[in-house]
Amino acid sequence: MSNWIKDDHNVFDVSSGKVTITQNASKFSAISEDVFTRDFSIGADKTGPYLNFVNYQYNPLKYRLVNFTTEGFTVYVDWHSGAKVFSEFKVIP
Repeated sequence: MSNWIKDDHNVFDVSSGKVTITQNASKFSAISEDVFTRDFSIGADKTGPYLNFVNYQYNPLKYRLVNFTTEGFTVYVDWHSGAKVFSEFKVIP
């Protein structure tokens, strides 16, 4: 996982379909803003639930939803040679 992703703080606004991303100490060099927004959405298709979110460069990417609870959620993307890359997000009170 890229270092600049690890210390991000993401706030999802379900009503607008926007996520506000705050870059902390580690920043992605191509984005100068400390805080910016991106689109996100949740849906389902014939293979199951998914989350349209951002990749490691904050560009759109479709993830498969593994689980979603009040404590957080886990998603994955299909990667090279049939591998799956998982990401886990936790709610911070």
